[in-house]
Amino acid sequence: MDRPSLDNVPASLWAEAFNWACYIKNRLPHSALMNKTPYEVLFQKKLTISHLRPFYTKYYVYIAEEKRAVGSKLDARALEGHLVGYMETTCIFRVYIPSQHKVDAYRQVKFEPSSYTSSDMHTPRPTSNNADQQILPHGHSQPTSPSDQLQSEVTQQQ
Repeated sequence: MDRPSLDNVPASLWAEAFNWACYIKNRLPHSALMNKTPYEVLFQKKLTISHLRPFYTKYYVYIAEEKRAVGSKLDARALEGHLVGYMETTCIFRVYIPSQHKVDAYRQVKFEPSSYTSSDMHTPRPTSNNADQQILPHGHSQPTSPSDQLQSEVTQQQ
C-alpha cells in the first residue's frame, strides 16, 4: 500500500490500513516458504481469498430490526461505511462508519455495486455502443476483431 492510495482516508485510520496490508501480505506466497503463504505454513490448510476487497471500498452495513427506532418504517435500513479490515473469519469485516466516526466488526454487509470487484478484471468491456453497430443482411454476422472488420470492408468495396 502506498501513501497516494490513502489520500481520501482519515489519518486516524492509517493504523487500520497497516493492519489490512499485513493481513493481505500474510496471504501471499513467499519464495522462502517454498511458494506457500505464511497462513498455510502456520495453520497447515489452504485459505480462501474470495472475500478480499480493496482498502476503503464503500460498504453498506445492515441495521438489524431490533436496533431501529420504533415507527421507523421509512428510515434507512443500512449505514454507509468503508472497508478497513478483516477479522479472523472470512465472513466478518471491519467497517468504518463515517457518520458515527467509529470502526466496528460487522457480518451483514454489502459492497456498493459500482465498487471494484475481482470479477471486473475478467469481464470484457464493450468496445462500441449499439449506435455504432451496423445492420447486416440476414445470415451475416457482425465482425468480431479489427482484422475481421477490415476484411469485411474490403469485400464490401469489391
